[in-house]
Amino acid sequence: MRLIIDSNIWLAALISHQMRQRIHLLLINPDIFLIGNDQLIQEVKLTASRKKFRKYFSLEELERFISILKDR
Repeated sequence: MRLIIDSNIWLAALISHQMRQRIHLLLINPDIFLIGNDQLIQEVKLTASRKKFRKYFSLEELERFISILKDR
């Protein structure tokens, strides 16, 4: 199955532990092929880098998350 995940869902995964668990299940499923591009990843990174999100995750956590997205 091919799947495109909107940037808002990726941001929700960074903020919410429950959403992160759901996304993790997608990431480890070998039958799901995630479709994305650099523009989507840049949008997630740019939006998540805003100061208002610091109370939910650090910049280091964001970088790890972006790295996982790129690898997947």
